[in-house]
Order: sequence, then C-alpha cells, then structure tokens
Amino acid sequence: MERVEQWGLFEAAVEGKKDGNPFTDYEIHAEFKSEQETKLVTGFYDGDGIYKVRFMPTQTGVYHYVISGSFSDVQTEGDIEAVSPESGNNHGMVRVLDKRYLEYSDGTPYYSVGTTCYAWVYQIEELQKQTLKTLASSCFNKIRFCIFPKFYKYNDTEPQMYPYLRGTKRGVDEERVKKAINIPFHTDKKIEDITDFDCYQFNAELFQKMDGRIAQLCEMGIEADLILLHPYDKWGFSSMTTECEKLYLNYAVARFGAYRNVWWSMANEYDLTTKTVDEWEELAQTVKAADPYGHLISIHNCMGFYDYHKDWITHCSMQRQDFYKHVEFR
Repeated sequence: MERVEQWGLFEAAVEGKKDGNPFTDYEIHAEFKSEQETKLVTGFYDGDGIYKVRFMPTQTGVYHYVISGSFSDVQTEGDIEAVSPESGNNHGMVRVLDKRYLEYSDGTPYYSVGTTCYAWVYQIEELQKQTLKTLASSCFNKIRFCIFPKFYKYNDTEPQMYPYLRGTKRGVDEERVKKAINIPFHTDKKIEDITDFDCYQFNAELFQKMDGRIAQLCEMGIEADLILLHPYDKWGFSSMTTECEKLYLNYAVARFGAYRNVWWSMANEYDLTTKTVDEWEELAQTVKAADPYGHLISIHNCMGFYDYHKDWITHCSMQRQDFYKHVEFR
C-alpha cells in the first residue's frame, strides 16, 4: 500500500484512449473514500495515452479509490495510507482565519511575504534555476506567476514552448481580439496576427514543466499564486472563447489542485482585459466548482478594485500604492 503524507500529493497514472482529442472527448474521475472523508476528483489527460488522477488527503488514515470514466472500459481500484506529515515544510494549505488572518491547515500562522515573477517558467532553464536558488535564500514565502506566457516590457521574446499545440486556428474569439486592439499595449494587434494555436489541444510538456516548478516551490515551503488569465498577450490566449477558457480552467484545476501550496488568481489586472464582470463571475464559479479542496482564490486589479464581497473570493488581491488607506480598505 502506497503511503503519502497528509496534505501531500498522490498520483495515479493509467492508460486510456488516444483517438480523437483526449482533452475534450473523454472524462476521467475518481472517488477517494476513508472513514473521515470522501472526495470526488477529476483527472486529466497528460499525453501519450496516459491519464492521471491526483489527490491530496486532508486527513490521516486509509483511503480506497476507484478511477473510472469514458477514457477506458475498465475501472482501476486501490488503497493508499495517509500518514502524519514528516517534512518540516508541510503544514497543509493556507486558509483564512477570522476574515483578517491567514494560517495553515495545522493551525500554524502564515505571514505572507510575496514576490511576483510573471513569466519565469517561460525563461531559459538557467534563469529558472537561478530564480529557485534566489528564492531559497530569500525571505519570500509566496510567488505569483502566470500559467500563460506574457508579452510586455522585459518579456518580448518568444517562449521555448507554449500551453497549446500549433494547428488550425481554433478557439479564438474574433470579437474579443477586436476589443483588445483598443488596449494601449495591443495597438498593433490584428486578427490575422494571432499565431496559429489550437485552444482545444493542450501542450502536455509545458504543463509538466509547470508541475515540476510548483512541486519545487512546495518543497521549499513557498506558496504558488497561479495567475490563471491576464491581458498581456499577442498569441490569442487572452481572447479565447468562453468554451475554451472553461476547458482550460477545468484542466488547470484538475492538474494543479492537489498541490497544497497552490492559490488561484483569476487574473492579473483584470480591468485591462476585454471581459465583463459577469464573464469573470462565470469563470470564477467554474474554478470554484472544479476545486474539491477550496484553495484560496482572488482576482487582481490595475485601477479599480473588484467587488471583494463576492462569495467565491477568499481574500483581497489589491494593487495600490496608498498603503496608508489600509484600514479604510479593510
């Protein structure tokens, strides 16, 4: 029986169907059940005919799991034992305490000292390693970074890989592209300039690299505040159809949701995008519904604050320079 720490990550990899588009044509899900809890989790396709299910036990004890879905004609069953944390950095997930404080699942106080490295996972390998080395000797215990590449100041080179496979253009909303042309940093953008990506076909290699970086941060005791969407784009990723955005968000939660150090940031500077508040609400509810663990989730602003009274928001992610107003903001 495999042993995994409480708030650790268990992964089961099983073979399944490869025909068609496995990212959209098939489903995989699993039930993990112990005497203390039952969790239903959604799996994901990881390429080369391999499907994966990830699970984070929030209690100690023996869990029995059953993996099923249209991805395969057979079920997979097994047992794991969740044991008390043995590593010094494992205090569980960060959560809100009494509206104004943060603490880990085991009750240890969490005092956030964060930094932002938007596109560090898209830099050359040597620079990524240097980032980890710098973080290891720093005071930071949280880092915000993007899942999508960024095109803006200091990030104007093509990344070595992308989150989608190249192919016939699918999944870009032309009306959103037209709206984006009016955003200052998109003044030279045209519909015909959108690079040829298929927003229904994820690049598993890129997401595997993200897995590795999130896991490394977790081992270091550093929270990974994942920026799910942002406007600084020239490839069409910020102008996808709602269908493709929901497909991506569900994939991201299924893939990264079992890491205890993950937070969800719906957007960086949401008010510079072409989306309406209603659209943001719909996408945020998608993430909340897909996450069985209730990770921290918020949305980041440029000029105007989002309505942080919304029920899906766990904490405020507020960009301002007038810190003296913190009591008023609270």
